[in-house]
Amino acid sequence: MSVVRRVLCLVLLCCWSSAWAQTTVSSFSPEGQVRRVRQAVARFSQPMVAFGDLRAESPFDVDCAVPGSGRWVDAQTWSYDFERDLPGATACRFTLKPNAHDLAGQPLAGRRAYGVATGGPAVLKSLPNEGESGIDEQQAFVLALSAPATDDSILKQAWCRADGVNEKIGVSLLKGDERLQALLHDHWFVGQAAAADKGEGDAWSYSEAKLRADEKAGRLRRLVVLQCRRTLPASTEVALVWGAGVAAPNGIATDRDQTLKFKTRADFTARFNCDKVNARAQCIPFLPVRVNFSAPSLCKSACTRATSMFISIWCAIMNPCP
Repeated sequence: MSVVRRVLCLVLLCCWSSAWAQTTVSSFSPEGQVRRVRQAVARFSQPMVAFGDLRAESPFDVDCAVPGSGRWVDAQTWSYDFERDLPGATACRFTLKPNAHDLAGQPLAGRRAYGVATGGPAVLKSLPNEGESGIDEQQAFVLALSAPATDDSILKQAWCRADGVNEKIGVSLLKGDERLQALLHDHWFVGQAAAADKGEGDAWSYSEAKLRADEKAGRLRRLVVLQCRRTLPASTEVALVWGAGVAAPNGIATDRDQTLKFKTRADFTARFNCDKVNARAQCIPFLPVRVNFSAPSLCKSACTRATSMFISIWCAIMNPCP
C-alpha cells in the first residue's frame, strides 16, 4: 500500500511541476485606458523563441484600427509598434493565437486576451486658454478634442459652474454661422487642431479660406464650440466641466470629469476725464474731454455712440459747452 501511495504522490508531483512550469504572459503594457499609446509590450515567463530569431511568428492576433508591426526583442519579450500614436476613442485588443507555444513546444497557459484604449473624447486645448482671466460673461469656448464627440452626449454631460450660482449651468452647442465666427477668431488655434488631426501641416499658414473649406468639408469635427446657457456673473471664478460620459460616435466615453477653470472680467465701466484749473473747478470748456472704458469689448461705432451720448449728458448738466 505504501508503494502505491508513493507512486501516486510521484505522479501528482510531476503533474504539479509540469503545470507550474507552463509558460504564461507575465506582463502586458500598457493596458486599460491610456491617453497616449505608440507601443505595446508583452513579456513571457519562459523563452518563446530562439534568441535573435527575428523571423519568429507573432504570438498575438491584433485587432486595431491603427496598423502596426510586431517583433521579438529577446527570447521572452515581444513588442508591437503602431504606425502612429493611437488617436482618441480607439480600442485595440491583443489575443494569444490558439496555436501559440513556447520554445519547448508547450502550449501557453493563463490569460489569453489583453486590451488598451485611449479613452473617450478629452479636451486637449481650449480657446480661451485654461486658467485665463477676463473672459466674457457670454464667452464662446472653442475646444480641441482628442476625438469627435456626439452632440447628445456633450449636451448631457458638459456643464458650467460659477461661484455664487448653486446649480449646474447647461451648455449650448454653437452651429452654423455662430460656430464659424468663433473659429475665425483665431486661425492659428484651428490650424493647430487641424495639423494635429492629420499629423502634418503648418498651423501658422492656416488661412481663413482653408478654415472655411475644412469646415464645409467636415474636417474640423474634433473642434467643438459651446457656450454656457446663462450669462455668467462678472468678476467671478467659473469652470467648464467636460463630464464623464461624453462619448465618441463609436461609443467609447470619458470615465472622469475634466474641469477647465477661468475667471470672468469685471463689470464694464466708463470714466469721464477732463482738464481743470484745480480739483474743485469745473472742466476747462475749450480743452478736450476723455471717456475711458474698462475693456475694449465695444465695437468702434458703439464706442462712438456711447461717447457722444456721455458727452451730451455731461454738457446738458454742466452746461460748459459752447
